[in-house]
Order: sequence, then C-alpha cells, then structure tokens
Amino acid sequence: MSQEKTTWALSCPIHGAVEPQKVPWACPTCSATLRPVYDVEGFSPRDSLANRPHNIYRFRELLPVRETPKIGAHVGWTPLVPAPRLGNALGLNRLYLKLDSYNWPSYSYKDRVVSSALQHASELGHDTVACVSTGNVGNSVAALAAAAGMRAVIFYPAGIEAGKNVMSLAHDATVIQLDGTFDDANAMCRSLALDGDLPFVNLNLRPYYAEGAKTIAYEIVEQLGWVQPDHVVAPAAGAALLTRMAFGFSEAKSLDMAKGAMPRIHAAQASGCAPIANAFRDGSESIKRCVPDTLAKSIAIGNPVDGPVALRLIRESGGSACAATDPEILQGIDLLAATEGIFTEPAGGTAVAVTRQLAESGRISRDDVCVVTITGTGLKTQDLYEDVHQRVIRTEVSVDKVRRILDQEL
Repeated sequence: MSQEKTTWALSCPIHGAVEPQKVPWACPTCSATLRPVYDVEGFSPRDSLANRPHNIYRFRELLPVRETPKIGAHVGWTPLVPAPRLGNALGLNRLYLKLDSYNWPSYSYKDRVVSSALQHASELGHDTVACVSTGNVGNSVAALAAAAGMRAVIFYPAGIEAGKNVMSLAHDATVIQLDGTFDDANAMCRSLALDGDLPFVNLNLRPYYAEGAKTIAYEIVEQLGWVQPDHVVAPAAGAALLTRMAFGFSEAKSLDMAKGAMPRIHAAQASGCAPIANAFRDGSESIKRCVPDTLAKSIAIGNPVDGPVALRLIRESGGSACAATDPEILQGIDLLAATEGIFTEPAGGTAVAVTRQLAESGRISRDDVCVVTITGTGLKTQDLYEDVHQRVIRTEVSVDKVRRILDQEL
C-alpha cells in the first residue's frame, strides 16, 4: 500500500466510531482523544522497510500523513541502549533505556508528536500553529515551526524553567505566560481552539499530534530484533505518550511485526501530581483532578485528558501506575547520570525512580526485559540545582592544596 492511498477515520479508543461534535478532537461520550483508524489492508510493515528512512515516518502508513513528509525528517530512531550499571543498581539484568532525549531539534520525545501535528497542519494549509505547554512541547513547536517557515505561538503556565523559555524565544516564537497552572492555561486555550482561528497542536490537532508517540513502540520492537519487551516504564502527564505507545505495541502484535505478548505498561508520575497513579492505587475507573505541587514541571498536569484511557490500557496490560516523591526523582536523575552518563530532566528521573520501586517490589523480575523511556534532557532544567555553587570545591592555584583535596575526595 502506498502512502498516497493512506486513509483514516477518527474513532474513540473506547467507544469506536463517532460523529463530528462540538469538540471535534474528543469523544462526545468520554472526552478521550479521538485517534485515526487506518485502512492498512495488504500492508506488511517488515516487508516495507527497504530504503525507508530511520525516522518517525519509517512506518508512515500507520501515521496521519497523506503527502511526502516535510517536517520531522530528523526526528525519531533514537538509541535503545542496554543499561548494565543502572540495572545492577536496581537488580535488573536486562534493562534498556530508550533515549528520546536524543531527539532533534529540541531534545525531547515531544519532537515526535509535534512533527506529526505540524505535518498534518501543513497539509491543511496552515502557516501558524500554537500550543499550550509545560515546556517541552513549546520548545519543539518553536523549533520545528521555525524550520518549516511557520509562525509559532506558545502558551505556558507560571513557573516554567528559564531554559525552556530561552529555547522557545530563540526560535522567534511568540511566548505568552499565563498566571495559573497548566490546567488553567489549557482550559483557556481550549476556548481559543474551539473558536477555530488558531490551530493548537495539542488541542484541535491532538488526534494527529498524539499519533507521533506510537513511533517509539515501533522502534523499540525493531531495535529489540522484532520482539516485544516484557515491561515499559514511561512518565505520564496528559498520557498521550503512554496510551499511544500501548496502541503502537498492539499494532505491532496485530500486524505480526513482533513476537511475544504485549508488554506490561507502567506509568510514572510525581507524587505531587499523580492523578493516574492515585486512581490506579484506589482501584478507581475515573481520574480525580489534583493541583500540581512538584518540581517535575514537565509532567505536572493535574487533569490528564487521556488519563481514563491510560488507566484502562495499564490494567489490560497487567502493568501499574506509581508515584515518586521529589527527593526520589532527584535521586533518579543523579543515579542515571552516575551509572550511565545520561543527564535527564525530572520526567526521566521519575521513570527511573518508579522503575526502582517496581524492581524492589518484584513487579519487574530480575531477568525481565524492561525498557525505560527517557523523554527529555536535563540541560533545560538546570535551575533545579540551586546548591550547585555550594557543591563546587574552590581552592587556590596550589599543587599541595589540590593534592590534599584529591586525597580526601578519592
């Protein structure tokens, strides 16, 4: 099947086909994000890879793309690397890291979803795009829109890290900070999106945006030699990453792309903003909104739009949803850096901290194949380390004094 023949219809992942409604990107019954359902009759993914690029469009028939992709040509195919030293610290023999902090151009997994959304927006003829963001989406929209010759408008809540503001502004985006939480900002932007004048990648383009996250699952199974992992641990905010990864693994199974059962999906959240983990712990089918209070700002979404679908998929997979405290998140960042030489932001630290919990509780066994998604770089969140100047050792330019320091330190 050629990409020119790719067709789809929007469908609710819970209720199936729906008629267009007032909120065209959400199910009128449960408000879940609609997703494209593709006509892939006759498509054999593994037989189609010859001369395919190693990017998110490697399996373009499973993405909402009708034209030759122009946006995101360098996004995706991030490293999947064994993590023996971290695994030894956690008691896991077959631990892997999916390093989406290596994505280009903004060093986070959001480059996948934003590329998918901007490609669709371009096909619709838009030359301006917007987003409401906790940081990384804004950076990605600013960078990818600049490269595509599009204007970008970024809406942030209060308290975004300085490094993320700098990156968006450097790409000549219009940055508007709203005094309130992400959920407050999202509600206001939702009204703007419904007016129809401004396309938001993660609101009225959300069905096409979220699909980009599936590509992580496709890459993982290919990089593992066409085998499903036993476990996947992913940070969860609005839950697009977690739900679409689950759909991607399911598609890999149904299309005979990979051997083995579906992986168990584990959501990692900060205890100061853990609506999905709290619902999982309580055995609830619904999400109770919370007010974020955590240093993990990139996953500080108290009312996750795809939270109920995430809960359902987590339970169906035999997985879990767990929360880590802010000190545990910082310990996770430091442990990953000290063992594997990878500096991540708090979302990645949360995934490491939750993986530790799951290993210690026996939910992940020593010889299970476990993939932890590292979704962003720590270079944009350095202001977390307020004590950095106190931790630096200062001394005179003196061989004797430096030797004494080295004797103490080493």
